[in-house]
Amino acid sequence: RDIAMDTFIEITTYHQPGDTAAEEILKDFKYLESIFNRYDENSVVYNFNKHAFEKPISIPSIFENLLTESLKLSDYTEGHFNPAIGPLVDVWRKVIKGEDISNLPDINIVKEAISISKTENIIINERKGQVSFAIPGVSLDFGAVVKGFAVDRAFEILKNKGIERAVINAGGTIGVYGSPPGRKYWRIGIQHPRKEGIIGVLNLTSTMVISTSGDYERYKIIDGKRYHHLLNPFTGYPTEELLSVTIINKNGFLSDAVSTAVMSMGLEKGIEFLTQKSLMAIIITPDLKIHFTGDAESLFQPEL
Repeated sequence: RDIAMDTFIEITTYHQPGDTAAEEILKDFKYLESIFNRYDENSVVYNFNKHAFEKPISIPSIFENLLTESLKLSDYTEGHFNPAIGPLVDVWRKVIKGEDISNLPDINIVKEAISISKTENIIINERKGQVSFAIPGVSLDFGAVVKGFAVDRAFEILKNKGIERAVINAGGTIGVYGSPPGRKYWRIGIQHPRKEGIIGVLNLTSTMVISTSGDYERYKIIDGKRYHHLLNPFTGYPTEELLSVTIINKNGFLSDAVSTAVMSMGLEKGIEFLTQKSLMAIIITPDLKIHFTGDAESLFQPEL
């Protein structure tokens, strides 16, 4: 157990003594953080964001890979997952962290941030392996997907080490690998969005990633209204219609991006999108009703 990516990372492997997979996975989480933490002045993405308007910048292949896949997922989610959302995140960060709760951001500042937070402002020269920004102020933010990306990489490490079963808990992203030891199911709790404890349990039999986005993770109540860190890239404001979205998929990168995107889409559009893409989801609305897509309902056991 260790801290990386702003959360506790807990890895349980069922293996022979002396195996180093858990240490290797933790090391990889920290390596990814050193590249993609946009608030760390020593990170690759921080320095990229700072200088990419001035000149095209050569980026490591892992960065190019994550960026390219993120842009594909942005198209896939019709822009509701947006890796260029950094300027909007910065507008809201002080409010959400409680550093400035006297004023909400000025509407004109929000509108300006929306106009800058566009993926079309990212210019990729694949031949040269370089990326630049078309206008000043653009800023990449991979916070929504880096944990899912890390869990996918962790699965590769487990496979290469010949480990048959493991659990990786990275806060809102949980990966179960292989079949559960000595029982029928991996039992993964789904956080109740309005009180301590869980609202239900997922019973899973094999490798899967469970990504949850919720308005209860980082938020501030101002004048009786909840302002949280999950932003709608089109309105520029925190999402309002859903309390939480859980995506169940074999691909952590996808499940992370989609859980964020569906929070932004809202219930009707979200369910339509998930059904069209044949994705499993659990959506909780403000009346605490639980909505399902795909086979999610058959895997879910409500907490009585």
